[in-house]
Amino acid sequence: IEPALARLRAAFDARDTGALHAELHRLKASCGFVGAARMGAAVDAASADMLDARAHDALHAAARDTLATPY
Repeated sequence: IEPALARLRAAFDARDTGALHAELHRLKASCGFVGAARMGAAVDAASADMLDARAHDALHAAARDTLATPY
């Protein structure tokens, strides 16, 4: 997931909405496959406004929390 988050951050920094859309779509699918509901909701929020810094910060926080949660 860390490489995907790095690509997402780079796309956000570049304001590349095409790359943002693609990365967010992949993350959404991954969240669904593994049942990461909180992270999926954060992906939805970031998708709703791809250039909203707060939404992206929340997504990265949700990812950190998800990765820190034991299985």
